[in-house]
Amino acid sequence: TNWQNPLYDAQWYGSKLLKQIFGNRFSYPKSLYAVKECISFFLEDKPNALIVDFFAGSGTTLHATNLLNAEDGGHRRCICVTNNEVSADEETEFIQNGLRPYDEKWQKYGIANYVTWPRTVCSIEGHDINGKPLEGDYGKPNENIDLGYSLPKADGFKGNAIFCELTYESAWPIRLDNAFDAIAPILWMQAGCLGDIIRKVGKSYLTTD
Repeated sequence: TNWQNPLYDAQWYGSKLLKQIFGNRFSYPKSLYAVKECISFFLEDKPNALIVDFFAGSGTTLHATNLLNAEDGGHRRCICVTNNEVSADEETEFIQNGLRPYDEKWQKYGIANYVTWPRTVCSIEGHDINGKPLEGDYGKPNENIDLGYSLPKADGFKGNAIFCELTYESAWPIRLDNAFDAIAPILWMQAGCLGDIIRKVGKSYLTTD
């Protein structure tokens, strides 16, 4: 509860920020501004950097990347990786109700579908999960703090995002050129995450998302 810099306060700029977007879906997120400062420390002079977060949680790293880009005009990209697990209490409740991990209702409440992706969409588009514009300004977190710029949350960010599902694929279909659709997203990432994902390649056509 004690912070050297008030912007690092995880309650105000983590929990309350997420509550504004989708209510009480996630406990103890990091402060958006604390993560943005960590990223900025290493990447302030690298406006085209690629950031990979293998434990995305609520998606603060991607949110912070977009905020840093908005501040300095950068084009940094962020890949967030997360599973779709539910909390221990939810798991117990779901099992008691006869659900199993790959049931649709179980998957609906997994962290990727219920927290990470909704936050990503809402923060970029500038609204909560009900479509209501977000209130406040990233540049003026509260009445006592002014960061010297104006960036209304309702304006969102000049960015986009794509959701890709990570699956396990047999080596043989890949070797036989029968799994291009499955591996297309990873090829797109290796190519720099730019443009459309090419889903099929033929003699005379290309199809994209």
